[in-house]
Amino acid sequence: MKKYLNIKHSIVIFSVLILSLFIFFSITFATSTWTQVNDSGFGDATNVGTYPIATFNNYIYAGTYNGAGGQVWRSSNGTTWTQTNESGFGDANNLATYSGIEFNGYLYIGTINGTTGAEVWKSANGANWTQANTDGFGSSSNEAILAAEAFNNYLYVATYNTVTGTQVWRTSDGESWDQAQDASGFGSINNIYCNSLYQFGNYLYAFTQNFVNGTQVWRTSNGLNWTQVNENGFGDADNFESLSRATFNNEMYVGTGNINGGQLYKTTNGTTWTQITGIDVLKVNNQVIMPIQTTSNHIYIGTANTNDGGEIWISTNGSSWTQDNNSGFGDTDNIAALPYAILGNYIYAGTYNGTTGGQIWRSQIPSTPTPTPTSDTEDSDSSSDSTSLTTLPRTGAHAK
Repeated sequence: MKKYLNIKHSIVIFSVLILSLFIFFSITFATSTWTQVNDSGFGDATNVGTYPIATFNNYIYAGTYNGAGGQVWRSSNGTTWTQTNESGFGDANNLATYSGIEFNGYLYIGTINGTTGAEVWKSANGANWTQANTDGFGSSSNEAILAAEAFNNYLYVATYNTVTGTQVWRTSDGESWDQAQDASGFGSINNIYCNSLYQFGNYLYAFTQNFVNGTQVWRTSNGLNWTQVNENGFGDADNFESLSRATFNNEMYVGTGNINGGQLYKTTNGTTWTQITGIDVLKVNNQVIMPIQTTSNHIYIGTANTNDGGEIWISTNGSSWTQDNNSGFGDTDNIAALPYAILGNYIYAGTYNGTTGGQIWRSQIPSTPTPTPTSDTEDSDSSSDSTSLTTLPRTGAHAK
């Protein structure tokens, strides 16, 4: 587990050095006010990572990272939260409740457990939970489940495994599981985990972390036979991980983790990649770029930034981007900002904060904006209460 925590921690620690101010293209929205909607750490500073991970039956669910056992919290209105599981599902070794997804009428949540192996838990009502797999799928080396996706009537999950490389498992009934790969790690033990599984078109995509060769993107049309569809690291071995949860205007957006500053790519066919350059979000201190949420008119990016705090950026066309929050929501200890879940008219973002505990923020989804050039480097973020936050893409910003 220490290996896992150290690597996950390094993703964030590598995640930014110096913030430079840029003149950028600002957009005026119906509202861009972000409001914190939980007590930091849900009142417990040891809940250092707090991420919205799913919406299910008109509730938004958030998972936490906690050394005494990860917790699951939910809210029907986005502001009043109730814990719905016993911490760690009764096992303190389940340090985090990370990936969440609805499948066939159940909410599924994966855990981080470096002792007996990662677990999958499911619930039909979000309150009563049953374990859906054997610990680690029979191997304690499967220490974490960091990605989940439904595809062609199966639920797929991907593991963190430094012994064999990441494993992808699938189930059609939530009880019986089979490994959905010919070879763990897609043939390389250097592919130690998948940061996200994501359906785009008729394919399921897996995005790996690989510190040796650079991140790899694999896809399958049948859930069993996989083909690599990018050059290692997109041609840059420093791109150690990649992830996506975002399709916008019929294009899939993919962000990377890179010590020199994360990169952003897009594709229309899943095999030909276009790098997006010259936008202000791509700066050296934003070392993890996470395109993880879209609305009908907008695409959101979250970043990991250990210098100034995680940032959220928004675009209406995928080319011009505006920072939508104050870095770290005004707190540099919020080193990652993940806009993942949508409930009603709000988009929800979670943070990693090792000082006061993870936070959940929300903002009203804007209408189509009118762009106005400006040299002002401040945005209109505020932490005041406002009626003016989604779930998690599986990101390397999740750290010890």
